[in-house]
Amino acid sequence: MMKTLLIWALVLSTLTVTAQQRGQFKRGPEGPGKMEMMQDLNPEESAILKTKRMTLDLDLSDSQYDKIYQIHLKNAQHRQARMAEIKKQQDEGTWTRPSKEERFKMMNERLDKQIATKKELKNILDDEQFERWEANAKQAHKKRDMRKHRSKRSRR
Repeated sequence: MMKTLLIWALVLSTLTVTAQQRGQFKRGPEGPGKMEMMQDLNPEESAILKTKRMTLDLDLSDSQYDKIYQIHLKNAQHRQARMAEIKKQQDEGTWTRPSKEERFKMMNERLDKQIATKKELKNILDDEQFERWEANAKQAHKKRDMRKHRSKRSRR
């Protein structure tokens, strides 16, 4: 009886330790995801990585690489400035949740920037590259929506 109890205790403790160790390397709520890793990068590093990923996917020429790098750099600098502004407000205690009108304005501005970026990319990429880029973007949005849906479901 005592041996059986001791064996069960040993098995359960081993399973608990093993489960905790695996969680350290997972992405998502248990470990660092892509977003957390990207936030540690400066705008230049972020732009380089995004442009190199596009080069691998779309086989960009040197000229295309340089132009797209500038687009990614501009977007990353804007994003970093916005995050720094919000962090400063949070540290000072002056940050408040945006009103409905402010959220609409921010979403509208973000969509306008996305449309402008898409137009710039259409001028830089050839037709085949642009089609592949759009297909990749749609697939990425679908994956992000699936992750959001999955995380909302697990919170319940």
